[in-house]
Amino acid sequence: MTNPAYFGYLEEPYLTYSYMSGRCRDHYGTEVKRVIQDDLASGLEIDRRLIEMVYSGIEVDRSNPGDDFLGTEVERTIESMDQIGLEIERKISTARYSGVEVERSLGDTQFSGVEITREKYISSWHCREKGYLSEDYLTKRYLVDGICAHIGLEIDRKIVTKRYTGVEMDRAIKTYTQNGVEVERVIEAVKAIGAEINLLRALNLGSQIRFVLYNTTKLRILSEFPSRGTNGLNWTASSTLAGDFSVNNVNNDIVEYVWRSNSSLSATLVCDTQLVQGVAPDTFAFLNHNWSSSAVVTFEGSNSPTFASVGITLPIEATSINSYYISPTFPTTQYRYWRLTISDPTNPEGFLQVGTIIFGNSIIFQGEDIVDRIRRKMRHFSSKVKTEGFTNVSNDRALKRSIVVNFNSLDYRKGNFDSLINVFETARTSLKCLWLPDPQDPKRFGVFGKLVDIPEEEHENRGDAADIVTLAVEIDESL
Repeated sequence: MTNPAYFGYLEEPYLTYSYMSGRCRDHYGTEVKRVIQDDLASGLEIDRRLIEMVYSGIEVDRSNPGDDFLGTEVERTIESMDQIGLEIERKISTARYSGVEVERSLGDTQFSGVEITREKYISSWHCREKGYLSEDYLTKRYLVDGICAHIGLEIDRKIVTKRYTGVEMDRAIKTYTQNGVEVERVIEAVKAIGAEINLLRALNLGSQIRFVLYNTTKLRILSEFPSRGTNGLNWTASSTLAGDFSVNNVNNDIVEYVWRSNSSLSATLVCDTQLVQGVAPDTFAFLNHNWSSSAVVTFEGSNSPTFASVGITLPIEATSINSYYISPTFPTTQYRYWRLTISDPTNPEGFLQVGTIIFGNSIIFQGEDIVDRIRRKMRHFSSKVKTEGFTNVSNDRALKRSIVVNFNSLDYRKGNFDSLINVFETARTSLKCLWLPDPQDPKRFGVFGKLVDIPEEEHENRGDAADIVTLAVEIDESL
């Protein structure tokens, strides 16, 4: 025990401690060594001993003579107690499986019988005696000493050996079974979970991204035909009837010029677009054909001239005279070669025929569209010769269609109006385009024709937010 520390008048804050009394601080023998010498199962503490204690009679022997399973504490005894009635005996008489504490008793107490607090790292005892005016008035003894004790701290705690636990050494786990556990921060194998083996980062700066708006409900105009190649002589057929029925007639604007098979009721037509990069069409039209409703027709794309591998197969509905195919989604794969396969064994005419074939990427209106009302009319073409009996001999040739579509309040500053003007400037009144006002039912209003004339535009500028254009467009197949 150290010498008492005496405090005089006003050496502490006024009236906060005992007046003119001494205070003593006892420094107890600290634990010198805590060693785990050996273990078989869990590496438990074998000897923890305080060699000598004069005043407090702190724990003298805490030993672990032997155990079978858990190595639990067998005896913990405080042999003597001079001033404070601390824990006298804490004994676990026997332990086999769980080593439950059997007895913990306080044998004797002198003053307050307080058990010294045993915390994780330090034990401490709280003094209860207080001095003048430290408690309610005249509830404690007057001018008595207060004792504050600092209990011995643990000095050395070493684990000499370890067994079975497999503590992490050098940050390495040596073995793994199922999940590819980290070994030296490397995942070498994967058993059950597809873990990431390599993390690669690639930077591609200045990349071009194409943003496409696509729909199948608004007006579309097909004005360019990669189906015709670069020279117009890019089709071959498995069979062709002698005469003026060349397979290259499918590239003609006049749909009455047809390709026709011989007596075969199955045929294959192959198109070489002659574009190395290929094309990804969204609109297809097969005009003036004679396929029956039971015909099976497919259109295939490939980058192999022999179609060793087929990239895409499109089913074509064999509707009367004209058949169409509208891609339901924007096509992203391009093919140089395209093959039309027709099988129509019940065709009553005994041959297969198709007039004009066109496909490519359409101009598609976004947001704005034509007005709901469309005007349509049919034209009858025939050749008539007067005879001597003043009668006419008529040779019916065809029925031709024309439509009038109206655009009301197109925004002058948006792309739809620009696209329409581009068609006027390139096709003019001399080139045919495929107009499909209703892609959901392309046969209803579909017209492969020319502009009757360049339409008149009515502009109305209502300010920056409303510069609108109104116009009507007439397209005629007979021109």
